[in-house]
Amino acid sequence: AYDPLGHHLLEVARGLGVPVPGQLAVLGVDDDAVLCALGDPPLSSIRPDAEGAGFAAARLLDRLMDGAPATAAGQLLPPLGVAERASTDGVAIEHPRLRAALALAQARACDGIGIPALVRAAGMSRQALDRLSRRALGRTLKEELDRIRLQRVRELLLGSELTVAEIAARTGFAHPEYLGVVWRRQHGASPAAWRAQAK
Repeated sequence: AYDPLGHHLLEVARGLGVPVPGQLAVLGVDDDAVLCALGDPPLSSIRPDAEGAGFAAARLLDRLMDGAPATAAGQLLPPLGVAERASTDGVAIEHPRLRAALALAQARACDGIGIPALVRAAGMSRQALDRLSRRALGRTLKEELDRIRLQRVRELLLGSELTVAEIAARTGFAHPEYLGVVWRRQHGASPAAWRAQAK
């Protein structure tokens, strides 16, 4: 299990028409930031404790050099955590029409897809779809679209040198100013100011 395999699995799923994360969640290992960002969708990945493994190996070598007997027992180190990206950002949804709308939202939110397309995919009224969405997710379809887009904005603010205007264009926001309003509402600062504080 490692990031190149996860990246390959994303490509296979896309070729088979299996929506990620709608029907399949993909989680890699090693958190190769460049490779993970290139995934479609970006690949979530486990962050192993490489430094901890190095120290553990050095301690073991030191004991062996002092004459301690070698054993076949391994040592498990917990990971540092999971770098969460869009490939695992799914929720198990029972209602098939809501599931269809949310799968489309995940796949196309950053292309600027709007609520009318989600409503068409579900084949039901916006009001009924929003009721189902609130019940399942605790938020409306519009709030879910913004959440998906803002997650990608965060990844690009931290992992790229793109300008805020370029990030807005890549994440489905028609205008950088609107991205600024939505971002400030959630984070209390402009995207540029938030990026400067986070780095």
